[in-house]
Amino acid sequence: MDKRSNVVWIVVDSVRSYVSGQDDRDKLDIMFKMGCECVEFTTVVTSAPSSLMSASAMLTSVPAYYIGRNYEDFKYDNSVFTSLQDMLKPEGYCAYGVISGPHTRTRLQTAMDMVGSAYYPSDFPNRNGLWTNREVNGVLFNLLDVGIEEPALILVWYNVRKDPHTSALVESGIDRLRDAGVLNEDSIFILTSDHGYPDPRRGITPESLKAQGLTHDLVMTDDNILVPLYIKYPGSPVKTIEHPVSSLDIMPTILDLLNIRYPQGRLVGMSGSSLLPTIQGSSLHERPVWLRSDSRFLLQEGRTTAVRGNRHKYIYHHDTMQEEFYDLEADPHEDNNLAKTRDGDAADVLETFRQRFQEMETDAAAFQIHYMLERFLGTPGHSTLGDGGSGAFLIVGFGAPLFWEVVGRGLRRQFPQGRFDLLVAEGDPAPGLERHYDRIESLRANRDSPLIAGGTAPDGKAYDAIIVTRPAARTPGYRTVINTLRRRSRARVWEIDCNMDIYRFGRQKRRWGKILRTRVRTYRKTPSLFFCDVRAAARLLRRAVSKRLRV
Repeated sequence: MDKRSNVVWIVVDSVRSYVSGQDDRDKLDIMFKMGCECVEFTTVVTSAPSSLMSASAMLTSVPAYYIGRNYEDFKYDNSVFTSLQDMLKPEGYCAYGVISGPHTRTRLQTAMDMVGSAYYPSDFPNRNGLWTNREVNGVLFNLLDVGIEEPALILVWYNVRKDPHTSALVESGIDRLRDAGVLNEDSIFILTSDHGYPDPRRGITPESLKAQGLTHDLVMTDDNILVPLYIKYPGSPVKTIEHPVSSLDIMPTILDLLNIRYPQGRLVGMSGSSLLPTIQGSSLHERPVWLRSDSRFLLQEGRTTAVRGNRHKYIYHHDTMQEEFYDLEADPHEDNNLAKTRDGDAADVLETFRQRFQEMETDAAAFQIHYMLERFLGTPGHSTLGDGGSGAFLIVGFGAPLFWEVVGRGLRRQFPQGRFDLLVAEGDPAPGLERHYDRIESLRANRDSPLIAGGTAPDGKAYDAIIVTRPAARTPGYRTVINTLRRRSRARVWEIDCNMDIYRFGRQKRRWGKILRTRVRTYRKTPSLFFCDVRAAARLLRRAVSKRLRV
């Protein structure tokens, strides 16, 4: 195929792979139409039932839990990961992203070039927020009217939620791309979704999830992790393929069609495989598959992982260590959990899935430890902690044990003669941490931990620095613990995020608008934190007034 074929990729957010007839998340009419001229895949597992995670995975063919560590501090690192855009630009391609979601649009700018404000309609009221489908088309049409440089990679992202006209608007966008000559018989065309949505028959609705303080991406049933997928390219057949594949396979398929080789020697390579052998009926692609989907990044709470095979599915809840296991052929609605099966073939298959899942987890943890250590040792901000060699440090552990391990290992390398104590502020210490710390105390086990009671090391010496591992979501106890330490210790308090960036506590360089938006989201999830902040503000105000009066 000609390497200069245009690539038109359309994603419609939150569309199931079938019709339930119960809500607005069903497979669209335009998808049924495209099934008459495309290759349709009916069993496609998304890498994550979350838009940002799914988008980053599809654009790189790398599982999202490699790309980021938590949602709030997500940064796409294009020095490590190679996106489809990175592969096509050296071949003369220009990239254009028209994406409805603000988080996906802003946080993936280095993975996909976004169409700039010059193409926004003059009466565009929602430049920085969630775009409606009509606004998406408005930007797309302006872009096409001005003209694009070809060959082009065009990513257009719609959203099915609360818009009964989504199908018509997507069809209108496709028609306009055809009229402009961008989408033609020589083009590669992709139509898919980022994730599905829980079927209302399960009793799960947006309202019920909101009432429980939950989100849909915690659900790992097939209605939520399977997505529709349609592919058309010059000479492609019209057929339906039921064999399970992954959304990670889209990028390798495009590269295969364009005869572009993925570079060797990258720290992380593509996890997906080209679908062309499957389309062409190769028996090599009928072997067992292990398709993984994750509800959260590696250092977040509430993680749930699904590993789906040809017939079975294994689900693991990381916080509670609970398992689910289903025979999808005998139990398509996933009502009969076989995780406690001890005898027979099902028990053997379950053990195989467990082993495969553990292998995936081990590989992911090893990568993140390597990546975070490299970032820790390579970030100039760590020089502010000291000149190296020795020092006494207190690490206050919020978040995941893996995070505390990386910080401990990094400090050991930078300060080989130093002393390192760990105060586990949330959760429990994990096995193996004692290799990296001289002393470990847990607030859960001992509310009067010596490490926080005195604010000094057990030998009576003052700490040179207190380093707090910043969690994905702030809790009421977060600021309480830090302020207690600040009162009882003369050491400076630093925060370190999961990207290994260090900040003086309370001095992060952030825009006030972003701070307020993040704070409002936090208050909605943890209303008690609002009253904690009000009380803290009142104390500061009283101190300021008292100081003023004394003066």
